[in-house]
Amino acid sequence: MKQITGIKVGKTNITSTYNDSQSRSDSVEFTVNAVSLGTISSIDNSTYLGTEIRPLPTITAVVNGETVELQNEIDYDLTYSNNKNVGVATVTATGKGNFTGTLSMTWNIVQREVTLTWGETTWTYDGNEHHTTCTAGNLVGGDTCTVTLTGNSITNIGTSTVIATGLSNPNYKLPSDVSVLITVLAGMFVKLNGVWTPVKKVYKRVSGSWVRQDFAESFSTTKPYIRLD
Repeated sequence: MKQITGIKVGKTNITSTYNDSQSRSDSVEFTVNAVSLGTISSIDNSTYLGTEIRPLPTITAVVNGETVELQNEIDYDLTYSNNKNVGVATVTATGKGNFTGTLSMTWNIVQREVTLTWGETTWTYDGNEHHTTCTAGNLVGGDTCTVTLTGNSITNIGTSTVIATGLSNPNYKLPSDVSVLITVLAGMFVKLNGVWTPVKKVYKRVSGSWVRQDFAESFSTTKPYIRLD
């Protein structure tokens, strides 16, 4: 018997007519069964994007002894779950038309790395406590993310190492460089009403004008500095 191809899944009638002088024919009903889905390909890890991630796996089935690659939305449909935030996501292929069965595959959505932008890190001693700021960048989808810092306080002359230790949004991770040095430089003091007071701004007379001066550790006593509040 010759194999007949191209008939869809379901019940089908086949009629044969004799090639002779007699007007005779035979008819037979048979059922075409759907082919089960065979394999689903693995999926590489995805980096968090702030939107649903929908990778397209390869689906195959064995038809007439041969492995064939099937077509999405024709031979099967795909559904996704847990495919936006960091964690284990799932895709499921469900056969349709001439194919039946389901196949599932999981993959990982991994954290997106932020960039860190630090605020002011150097001050001249003024007796006050100082703190820097740290802003997380490389965010997507309107996300917000607050950086947790340790060591972020300095008052006296010297240095302190500030370290970013965490993020408020679990879809993100810190970069490899997570620290910055904050510094309070030595200042200058004047005695006002019997109290030694830190000088916050220093100016020097240059060509008849008072020009603000940056300073680090010491001052020359031979140059005309003044204090302005």
